Amino acid sequence: MAAVGVYCSSSNLIPNSYIRCAAELGSKLVKQGHTVIYGGASVGMMGALANSALDNGGIVHGIITQDLVEYEVAHDGLSSLKVVSTMHARKNALLNASDYIICLPGGTGTMEEFFEAISWKQMGIHEKPIYLLNKDKFYDHLLKFIENSKNEKFLPNTKKCFSVFKTIDKLLTAINSMH
Repeated sequence: MAAVGVYCSSSNLIPNSYIRCAAELGSKLVKQGHTVIYGGASVGMMGALANSALDNGGIVHGIITQDLVEYEVAHDGLSSLKVVSTMHARKNALLNASDYIICLPGGTGTMEEFFEAISWKQMGIHEKPIYLLNKDKFYDHLLKFIENSKNEKFLPNTKKCFSVFKTIDKLLTAINSMH
């Protein structure tokens, strides 16, 4: 099927509902035949995503920087782990390896990846679908910011660059309908 890039948090301090969300996504992606591409960590949502996908017989490829190998605790049980030199190389490799991008709840790193993917899409660098999972209304304020920026003409076509879903099942239905 498809290689699905997932942006998410490596923090272990977040509520368990987000960890469970990442695990659910990982298992459902691989049960539907998709490959998971992600940031290569064994902790937080990243670890839950990868472990769940692997536990369900999936293929999981991680991409991590050398600097983050210890900080994010690189996952040593993946199908493959690519270590790159910079965050830019990591984001570029993750986007290039993916057919689709899913952005789960996360912090500044996740937001940076999400906005860079949108910016690159606006510039025509890629045409890949980008999906934002608004789990438990996590992104409501961000979506209001984007809408306000759009209304003020700072972001004239950003909303066309990504789709928002409230549930994993609806998001996966969208991905599967494209195949």
